[in-house]
Amino acid sequence: MDQALKECWAKYQSFTSSGTHYSAIVRLGEIENLLRHGKILRPLDRKWRSMLDQELISEERLSLAAKGAKADVARLRHVMSVDDKFIYEEAMLLITLRVMVQLAMEFFESRNYDLAVDTQDVDENLRRVARLAQNFTAYESARRKARKNWGLPIVSKWLDG
Repeated sequence: MDQALKECWAKYQSFTSSGTHYSAIVRLGEIENLLRHGKILRPLDRKWRSMLDQELISEERLSLAAKGAKADVARLRHVMSVDDKFIYEEAMLLITLRVMVQLAMEFFESRNYDLAVDTQDVDENLRRVARLAQNFTAYESARRKARKNWGLPIVSKWLDG
């Protein structure tokens, strides 16, 4: 697990260096998620909690990342407003975007940063899309593949059936 977390941290640093702040925060959100749900065992949990807590992130970087999260929420709304029938690739996009928003929100919450985004309508619509008979196969295939390929064993209702 430590090696996978080191790889996640390296991705965070790479995204930070390139100015891709939202993607960087999502990587930190992955680590926060694992810590929050007890997926990192002792003594690694203390090491990674310390690394997260000691990482200084400017208000400007948090604000830029928040804009990215809000853009993904807007994108989710737009994609789901176009049609009720989704193919595998569209379902994968919806699931991936929603999980990324979840992870960012978890990190922002850990920093007491008010993201000021409401996802209730998005979540209700995504659950509705997933339940439609015409989408069931595509959605479930995408969900299983997203779970398998996510890398870290994060906890997300969008990945866990």
